Formats: sequence, C-alpha cells, structure tokens
Amino acid sequence: EGGGVQVRSSDEIEIESYPVFDPECSYRIVAPVYLISFLLMGTYVMLNLIIAVVLEKFVDTASKEGLLQTETLFDILRRKMIMDRFMGRVKDKVRAAKALRESTLAARNVNSK
Repeated sequence: EGGGVQVRSSDEIEIESYPVFDPECSYRIVAPVYLISFLLMGTYVMLNLIIAVVLEKFVDTASKEGLLQTETLFDILRRKMIMDRFMGRVKDKVRAAKALRESTLAARNVNSK
C-alpha cells in the first residue's frame, strides 16, 4: 500500500440526500427580502449614477454654449416679477377677448330672433 490509487465500485458510495426545502430553516423569509432589497438598492444606485453623468454632461455643454449664466438673486427676482406682470396682462386680455366674443355671439343671437 505504497500510495496507490484506490478504485471503488458504485455500490460502495453512499450518497446523503439533503432536503430541498427545510421547514425549520429560518432564512426562508429573510433571503427573499434581502435579495429584493439588494436588487432595488443596486438599481437605485446605478440609476443615480446614470442621471449624474447625464446632468454633468448637460451642465458642461450648457456652460460652454453660454446658456448657464451666473446671476444674482435680485436679477432673478426682478425677471420673475416682470414675467408675472406680463402674464397678468396676457390673462386680462384673454378674458376681455372671451367676454367680447360672448357678448357679440349673444347680440347676434338676439338680432337673429
């Protein structure tokens, strides 16, 4: 018996069978929850990375084209107030045009009867 190779027949091999589902296993609830949370967190991180890269490229391109200008807070507020006044005037004109159209339609209906 000087270190030779031993050959066994298939009758001598004992195969232990393990149950596929162990009802006493405590991980049967924890494992799916862990897997789902791991997948959701991984997806969230990857999506944030993609969004960060797209936003960085957008900011780089916009600043190169001069679309991003640094302004003071007062300039932004002044522009907003001007736009608010402009939108108020536009809304007033639209209301006046609707009222004029309704009054003309009402006058035509009265005249046609």
